Amino acid sequence: RTERTGRGRPEPRDRHTERRMDARRPTTRPPSAAPLRVGHKIIVPGSRLDELPERLAGATWDMVELDVLSHGDRLVVAHDPADLIHEPLIEFGDALAALGRVLPEGTGLNVDVKAIGYETRVADAIAAAGLAHRALVSTMEIDSLLVLRRVAPELRLGLSVPKVRRNYLAHPLTRSEEHSLDSS
Repeated sequence: RTERTGRGRPEPRDRHTERRMDARRPTTRPPSAAPLRVGHKIIVPGSRLDELPERLAGATWDMVELDVLSHGDRLVVAHDPADLIHEPLIEFGDALAALGRVLPEGTGLNVDVKAIGYETRVADAIAAAGLAHRALVSTMEIDSLLVLRRVAPELRLGLSVPKVRRNYLAHPLTRSEEHSLDSS
């Protein structure tokens, strides 16, 4: 692994640096080889927050995902702009508060930021709900991740990868060493 310096050149990271960096990242559960089970569409536009306990009954997810968009000066639960026509729109802060009340303590929260420009408001809302220790904030926007790291260094961050229609690792030029079957 490498890290960029102010001069734009990559600097190698050693395994001790990686361990120190990992130790500073908050977690909701110990690292495991098993993939996390993430519940999607738990709260969607047009749903009601009072139905949340029913929707979560019997669920054994490790995390639940909550999509957030900015709609004027409001943060709302929505996957894309087409969701903004569904009434009632659910306020992001209200959804966070409801999840904070009903999610089991060991269940994490994946907040998926769908666009750029409102990252600070998202981080503030997560902090106000007291869920920063349980949250992973993900997005497809690198610039958003940089803003989030600056304004809320305590948050875990994730880069969302869009669904692709072909296997980009199948070609030798795009296959990383980790995915190569060549043992030489």
